[in-house]
Amino acid sequence: MDRVVLQRFFETANVPRNHFNAIEVGSIEYLNRYFECDNEILLEYKENKSLEKKGNTFVGDLRKDIDEELKSSIDLIVSTQVLCFIDDYQKVLQGFLDLLKPGGYLIGSEPFLSPMSIYDDSRSGDFRRFTQKGLRYEFEKIGLNPIVIKPYGNESTSVFQILGIAEEDVTDIENILNSNNSSHATLITYIIQK
Repeated sequence: MDRVVLQRFFETANVPRNHFNAIEVGSIEYLNRYFECDNEILLEYKENKSLEKKGNTFVGDLRKDIDEELKSSIDLIVSTQVLCFIDDYQKVLQGFLDLLKPGGYLIGSEPFLSPMSIYDDSRSGDFRRFTQKGLRYEFEKIGLNPIVIKPYGNESTSVFQILGIAEEDVTDIENILNSNNSSHATLITYIIQK
């Protein structure tokens, strides 16, 4: 259910859709679907490895120092459900900031009402959930000023997410998706411009 809520966010996000260099963490699914990019770059996480470029992939750990040639080289970073799985997420946020060009965008989401990911917890850990105020605080602490931090989802989408009910199992999904409730959101979304 979080994917359907996330798709609604990307469909309505008020950001430029054309970019030269764009990164998505973990896949390029949302870059392909919602943006026009000359150079789509996949960011693959490799723990404790300095970030390096290999073709159209950046491989490494954003908690490590970023090579000078990679700094300020990216127009758009898409990060969906990433910070919750990283122990020292402040360093990752700083890495995003270092990669972005002035005027570049960081757009993404974090879970709010969502079950723990046993798969991710067994690999790197499932550390936290964020609130709107919590995300704003963390962004502002390192000098990022969000344009938008907005909840997506409601009581129904959150219950569906927790129970593992898929979009195709729900009648009248469009009506359900038309309301957002900040106290029962499935996701907290954000748009930041450097």
